[in-house]
Amino acid sequence: MLDFYDGGDMFDFVESKRGGLPDRDARFLFLQILDGLDFMHRNFICHRDMSLENIMLTKDLRAIIIDFGMALRLPKDPTTGDEVRMPRMGICGKKNYIAPEVLENTAPFFGHLVDIWAAGIILFILLTGLPPIDHASRNCPRYEMLCNGRLGEMLQQWNLYLDPEALDLIEKILQPQPKDRISIKEIRDHP
Repeated sequence: MLDFYDGGDMFDFVESKRGGLPDRDARFLFLQILDGLDFMHRNFICHRDMSLENIMLTKDLRAIIIDFGMALRLPKDPTTGDEVRMPRMGICGKKNYIAPEVLENTAPFFGHLVDIWAAGIILFILLTGLPPIDHASRNCPRYEMLCNGRLGEMLQQWNLYLDPEALDLIEKILQPQPKDRISIKEIRDHP
């Protein structure tokens, strides 16, 4: 038997707000998403398709991550038990949430960092009501701006304002080099 989530998906919820959520509400929802990701990652599972469409809500705004059709068990080092890189597996996930290392598809990658990238896109949308990119592609000027650390410039071009701490957090999550992305613990500790 499946649970019924009477609040719909997070995409429809954010779209109904027309322009993003107040910081307090975005933080409330985002922390729940982080809790879900943290639980998955501690159990060596990566989702690989995190998006607003794959988060359901209850009427009291409890967030539940769904659709594990692309999820994979993260490989572990048999000696240490630490996560090891996953072999390249082709491009997957929704087109505007894809991490640069998945788009490039040239080298092994850490699955949990792909989910963290998507969480950064989710946070951006929660706060602005808009995706920073339409699709991950080296031919997309906005994607190039994002990968070159020019998110603040993009917001200025759109005449959008984000609290400087929120912008700083999103920029630390959306690092094109996976090794430079902050961890879930660091995200939680960020002001």
